[in-house]
Amino acid sequence: MCSLTLGPAPEEALPEPQPWGRLKTPLSPQRWGELCRIGLELPIVDKIRTIAQAVYGAKDIELCPEAQVKIDRYTQQGFGNLPICMAKTDLSLSHQPDKKGVPRDFILPISDVRASIGAGFIYPLVGTVHH
Repeated sequence: MCSLTLGPAPEEALPEPQPWGRLKTPLSPQRWGELCRIGLELPIVDKIRTIAQAVYGAKDIELCPEAQVKIDRYTQQGFGNLPICMAKTDLSLSHQPDKKGVPRDFILPISDVRASIGAGFIYPLVGTVHH
């Protein structure tokens, strides 16, 4: 899987500090490697929660009822082992575009969960992101 071979890539991509600096996330290079080895056999909710906590610094996630229904359906249909690709604002690590820097310990709301079966991934919609 590509994500396994790309584990250290973010740190290697900018070997020299750039004028704008590196993006400061809660994710260390070591934690990035651990995240890339998340087992696809984990339940969908656990994969979403792990990404929210490890990458975005969230305390936890909050699934709306519709999102949970879709997760249950995808799991029953045999798609629970697909990787996760979060759809969220690019203006903040949280779901709130006005929260700059590295916000911590917030609850990341998952408003919907969709699947791109042909492409082979599930994508939760975070906050008010629309697709």
